[in-house]
Amino acid sequence: MIRYILGRLGWAVVVILAITIITFGVTYLSPVDPARLYAGLRATHQQYELARRTLGLNLPLPVQYVRYLGRLLHGNLGTSFSTGQPVQFAVTVTGTAPLGFQWLKNGSNVISATLPSLAFANLTRTNSGSYSVIVSNLASSVASSNAVLKVLVPQSFRAPVLLSAGSILFFSGDSDGGLLTPGDLPNFMAQASTNLLDWTSLLNSLSITNGLLLLQDTSQTNYPVRFYRILEQ
Repeated sequence: MIRYILGRLGWAVVVILAITIITFGVTYLSPVDPARLYAGLRATHQQYELARRTLGLNLPLPVQYVRYLGRLLHGNLGTSFSTGQPVQFAVTVTGTAPLGFQWLKNGSNVISATLPSLAFANLTRTNSGSYSVIVSNLASSVASSNAVLKVLVPQSFRAPVLLSAGSILFFSGDSDGGLLTPGDLPNFMAQASTNLLDWTSLLNSLSITNGLLLLQDTSQTNYPVRFYRILEQ
């Protein structure tokens, strides 16, 4: 009996791996280019290549598959690049009615979220988090696994501020008008370039002030021309 059960479990693992390989392969062979969607149809070649690196599409295919499995095990199904479209979590259950539902975000109840699905419209950065749902009836309750939602908002640069010493301050904020918090800071990285091809990371150059990202490059005066960009992970 134990050998039979172990055999069935082994086949189950093989089937699950086969399904993940098929779904990964279908996504990889899709005519839709995720990097092009991420960067935008009007993106330059440099912006397109940056999008590929950000999404990990420049990595070897086996590495991409391993990362895909890792995200799948953590309930992270990826990022939707469609704009203006609602995002929805849904759960399918079987059990004795009546069934009750309570959605949670980061372990706390979401107010009025008591349906089998949880829909978001007009997503903002504040919607990011780990979501789960508790399903209950008169006999018992059960909690789902976590699903991770991460909302990335493009940054919009404000007019630079020229200081008396010749250095420049740059402010940027979410393009949708949302405010950044100190907890968002570790997700950002500033980079500089003199030719838009070779980029250097500027360590400890970013801070948050009044809901905006502040970039201060103390070595800016050493270059006749310098370009900047902000990356978010």
